[in-house]
Amino acid sequence: MSEIEKKPSKWFALLLAVCTMVGPFAANAYQPGFEFMGAELGISRAAVQQTLSIYLISYACGSLFIGAVSDAYGRKRVLVLGLLFFALASLAASFANSFEMLIICRILMGLGVSVGQVLALAITRDYFKGRQAQEMMASIAMIFALAPAVSPVVGGWLVEWQGWRSVFVFLTIFSTLIATIGFIFLKESLPVERRVPFSPVYLAKAYCRVLRNPAFVAGVVAHGFLFMGSILFAAGAADLVLNVMHMGVTDFGYLMFPLIGVGVVGASMSTRFVDRFGAKGAMRIHVIVMMTTAVIGMVLNYQLDLAWPWLLVPAMIYSFAMAALRPIISVYNMDYYPKNRGLAASVQQSLQTLSFATCAGVLVPLIMGHGWMYYLVLVGASLCVGGLWFVSMVLRPKYLPKED
Repeated sequence: MSEIEKKPSKWFALLLAVCTMVGPFAANAYQPGFEFMGAELGISRAAVQQTLSIYLISYACGSLFIGAVSDAYGRKRVLVLGLLFFALASLAASFANSFEMLIICRILMGLGVSVGQVLALAITRDYFKGRQAQEMMASIAMIFALAPAVSPVVGGWLVEWQGWRSVFVFLTIFSTLIATIGFIFLKESLPVERRVPFSPVYLAKAYCRVLRNPAFVAGVVAHGFLFMGSILFAAGAADLVLNVMHMGVTDFGYLMFPLIGVGVVGASMSTRFVDRFGAKGAMRIHVIVMMTTAVIGMVLNYQLDLAWPWLLVPAMIYSFAMAALRPIISVYNMDYYPKNRGLAASVQQSLQTLSFATCAGVLVPLIMGHGWMYYLVLVGASLCVGGLWFVSMVLRPKYLPKED
């Protein structure tokens, strides 16, 4: 099947976006139950936080090879089986009676759910290119952005209603339903004649080839830092809501809805910025806005220790620019490997998920209780995005394939 230029279907985008939502939903939905989990399992708050980190590390590791598996066996089969594997692991987690069992289940959940974002990106680039691909990625990003906003709110009510275990039961039902819909309605985007063999030797050679491309590496690392800035407030949601904003377990919407709302708007306007300023011009504008608002947020919160909602205003502007920038960077990064998009998507997704794990396991424990420090992380992330993307753009002409 050759790439085709056509208007992206909203239903197609919805189906792919819902597949991508499962991973962040599983990361955020159970956070309102952290204190109850710790009390029931007899572990500290820091130990509970590590169940999130280990899930994200497993997610990142799974992402490294799942794209290559789909390059060999097809997108649809791998996607459906991965979601069903995640559903079984989630069901097992709902019965966890020890910290060790919960960790094992979270590892298995991370491996299974890694199919979502990797294959959504690969499928998009199987079908679309250029502006159509950016438009599709923007549509997916709009729907995907709902997961970090809705998941802790849904999780908070589930915890309040039936306890923390009900969150994992919900994830089981949710992922099984998505796998079923995908099996029925999703068409295979990678025909047999375009597939490549899967073997450890082939995979090792492919990764060596990809990682020797400095333009691609700089681009996907820049995307990782971009995602770090976008997910930081979700990774620290429990701390921000309970300790910084001094709200309750059912109040996560006060944090997530404003941030995700402007993110959805930013993603919806991504192609408009490209049409108006060109892709590179839009990138420069978004990066400058991110850097500026991050610095302003850090200074204001350090000096004034702002309360809700003023605490979030700079972060909302940052989220808008970040959401508008992500679809552009994602499409640019996939252009280097038209014959191995699954593998390229795996590398990008792995680094993206590792950035989430770094936020949850390293950065959030260091900055807990201090709103201005969250903005300090955003300053560093935006500087890294700007610097790495500049490097990627300088090297891009040399490393792009002659034909896509």
